[in-house]
Amino acid sequence: MNEVAPPISFTKKLHQFFNRYRSYPYKKGEIILRAQDSPSGVYYIEQGFIRVYSFTEDGEENLHLIYKEGEIFPLVWVYTNSDLRFNYEAMTDVVLWRANKEDFIRFVDTTDSVAAELIRYIMRGFDIYSDRVDNLSLRHSYARLISRLLFLAKNHGKSLGDKITFEIPITQKDLASAINATRETVNKNLNTLKKKKLITINKKSITIRQPNELEKELIELY
Repeated sequence: MNEVAPPISFTKKLHQFFNRYRSYPYKKGEIILRAQDSPSGVYYIEQGFIRVYSFTEDGEENLHLIYKEGEIFPLVWVYTNSDLRFNYEAMTDVVLWRANKEDFIRFVDTTDSVAAELIRYIMRGFDIYSDRVDNLSLRHSYARLISRLLFLAKNHGKSLGDKITFEIPITQKDLASAINATRETVNKNLNTLKKKKLITINKKSITIRQPNELEKELIELY
């Protein structure tokens, strides 16, 4: 009797689809797409991290998203054909696969369960944007920083016992950009969290030593 093969995960289906196309390497700091660009296709991240940001009228940078391995972009352009609003930059050395937009849409429409999984993926992106709006509504930069660290732990972290570590190449400048604060303010608030033994920081990662206590710190502020 033949065994029924287990369902192929969404990520694996994406990998199999994009693997048919050419790969493109980018060095850290290279711009992949600029605001107002007309993309050449849909991108899948094989390796590395990508930061998505815009600029204010005063030229200040606003960090919106960080994409990681296994994610795809720019989906708003794929389904609305609207101009890009953000810049996409390699945070690390990255490897991307790029597929034709029409081929991608056909793949989503004709491959079992992919459309439903893509909707879930898009809704997760909506949730991320909602979280950012909520973050910026917090009055104090200290609270915004804690909220952002908890968000990064939730979306990029790995649990190690009672601790959560996220290894993404985010800088104090990135954190400041994400929470609408100065780099100096972020540095001061990070030092406060370190003195309280709530986090530790090294060159490659940030560890939340006591996630529950960090959440309590945020709750006590409000």
